[in-house]
Amino acid sequence: MANQIDTDAKVIAGDNYGFGHPAICRLSNTVMLAAHINQSDELEIHKSIDNGLNWTLKKSLPNASGCFNFVVINPSRAAIVYQKNNNEFEVWVDYGDAGENWSNKLDLTTGILSNNKALLLYDSNLGRLHIIWQGTSYFYGKYSDNNGVDWTIWTSSSLSDNLADVDINLSNNYIYVSHFYGATTNNYYYWYDSFGTYKGNTGNLGTAGNTYYDKNLAIDSAGNRYFAYVRNNTSGGYEKLEIHRNEGSATILFYPGVGVPIIVKGSTSIGIDEDDNVYVYYTKTSDEKTYYRKYDAGTATWEAEVELIADANVRINTEKHVLAGSNKLHFCYYKQP
Repeated sequence: MANQIDTDAKVIAGDNYGFGHPAICRLSNTVMLAAHINQSDELEIHKSIDNGLNWTLKKSLPNASGCFNFVVINPSRAAIVYQKNNNEFEVWVDYGDAGENWSNKLDLTTGILSNNKALLLYDSNLGRLHIIWQGTSYFYGKYSDNNGVDWTIWTSSSLSDNLADVDINLSNNYIYVSHFYGATTNNYYYWYDSFGTYKGNTGNLGTAGNTYYDKNLAIDSAGNRYFAYVRNNTSGGYEKLEIHRNEGSATILFYPGVGVPIIVKGSTSIGIDEDDNVYVYYTKTSDEKTYYRKYDAGTATWEAEVELIADANVRINTEKHVLAGSNKLHFCYYKQP
């Protein structure tokens, strides 16, 4: 079931890495937050108190050029990061009133370019809020132990390559970061401790002659790591949507053949439910509709493809993890008129 949030959303063209996708999170059983960029280039934060049936605008932030993600700090507090003026990142945290009022907690203005990316991550074990962002040729990190009032730079403060996605392994508080280096052959995932100290990487999962897009990742309650990305063969033109589990061998979800691109770049998303089942979402080029495949953790098998959204020409974003005690992953999307 889908309910309309707003009618003035702006779709960012040529969005191969999901820079302009909407964001969504659930704070409690009935309270949800959603954000998007409108056609006046404002970031709008909307709130629902009836499980997504109705929505009210709570905050508008000017000069937005990218909307990235929410994190839930507790059932009455959330944080969001977005790009402003193509060269700044701002972090806003609510007042502990479940998204009613918001306060600016961090401004990042050095070495940031248009369509650079920033993502928030919350370590519920330590009560630590992280921001990882893309600067010129590097990505960086900071953390706060008091809901954004004070920030400390990561120990490994200049980290190579370009930011794609982040998640945290709560079994050891390690932070995993996926990235893309240039466009081809390189396909790494790095990990850091809770202070941002570099601890290791997968080694290159990529192969020559391929271009990699999206590079989503999610980590289940047992610490299993799932990496999902679109791989395009630059010489033959064919495409795959691939999944790695714990840096193991790839599971190929699609192999449509030479010269037949099938997945819209920047359209993929990944989420994990309370039973550690994994869901991979994607939009097909053939009909511009959104589908998903589910990995059943109990049987260790991928289930058949399911059409998620019957509307054509949409771009989706989903919760990465469900609210504790919930078995539902929530999503929001843009629908192109």
